[in-house]
Amino acid sequence: MNIIPDLHYTPDEYKVASSIEGLYRSVLEQYDPRLITVYGIYPGYLSQRTKVLFVGREARGMSGGNYIEGVFNAYRNGCLNGKKQVSINRAAFHRRMLKVSYLLQNQLDAGQWIPPARTVGRTFGGPGGVSFAFMNSSHYSNESQNRQTNWVNLRASNRGTFASNFIEIVAPDLIIGMGMRNQLSQQIEMGPVIARSGMATLLSCRVGSHSCVLLDGYHYSAIKRDEDHYFAPARLY
Repeated sequence: MNIIPDLHYTPDEYKVASSIEGLYRSVLEQYDPRLITVYGIYPGYLSQRTKVLFVGREARGMSGGNYIEGVFNAYRNGCLNGKKQVSINRAAFHRRMLKVSYLLQNQLDAGQWIPPARTVGRTFGGPGGVSFAFMNSSHYSNESQNRQTNWVNLRASNRGTFASNFIEIVAPDLIIGMGMRNQLSQQIEMGPVIARSGMATLLSCRVGSHSCVLLDGYHYSAIKRDEDHYFAPARLY
């Protein structure tokens, strides 16, 4: 299994990717690697003004694959490849992550223009472009038509959980969960609430020796308004 994506990383980013590889290697003997989807950081992550880790629920159609490598190329090309090619601008889940990342890295206020996701994706992970880390809570890809999440949380071979070890390695400034507060509470220590925006909550948190902030709200594929339900909460940070 290709755990470190075949992408251009700086030496420091490669060290992070190598640590993530070591974490996966430590647990993969317990699972069938053909069923596991691998996550990590995109190039440029360490150079971001705000290092963001997005945490979703589960992948689809990516069993045994490297999520980061596959999605990176989709962002650069502007479309998702599947049974039908879908423009990034029309793929709510990815469009919102790209645009929220752009908003955070450029510290945009309400009313300031955010380029289309396809435009943001052209320089994603490159000089001057946005980047982030990504992990789904479940490491099994859902290959069925059933929309119910198949929760498979990898067990860590040492202290903490797999997810908490992953978060410590990635060391984000901000974790953005997608209706994941209950799941994440099993992985990280929740602190006091800092602010709220509608259904979204910003709170302090701690993962092992690492302190950061969690923003949890609607899932990024939900039928909601980008500005009201995703961009406005991101501005709380």
